[in-house]
Amino acid sequence: MQHSYRSKSLKNRLKIILLVLVAITTIALTVIARPVAHLTLTAWSDRNDRQPLLPGTVDDASHLNQTQVTIKQVKSQPGVAEVLLQSVLRDALRQGKKVAITGSRHTMSGQ
Repeated sequence: MQHSYRSKSLKNRLKIILLVLVAITTIALTVIARPVAHLTLTAWSDRNDRQPLLPGTVDDASHLNQTQVTIKQVKSQPGVAEVLLQSVLRDALRQGKKVAITGSRHTMSGQ
């Protein structure tokens, strides 16, 4: 009689251990499989279909903001840069144009 009680207790423990292992495996696979599946599908469908920019236009990182521009480069030579920049700003004001000053042509907070 005592032997069957131990046998049932051992079977119950094994069932609980198996259930815990199945739960842990399911959770681990869910946590790992979803990102892996997402990255795989993204890599599979990724393509470089960007069109080259038209001359005289710029765009930002989203590729949704193509804008017609006039580019004036002002090199940083002491004395010369100030005069050229003043000239560019004066011309823009006269023509009613907007001015955007960029450093190394960064589009996302690099202005």
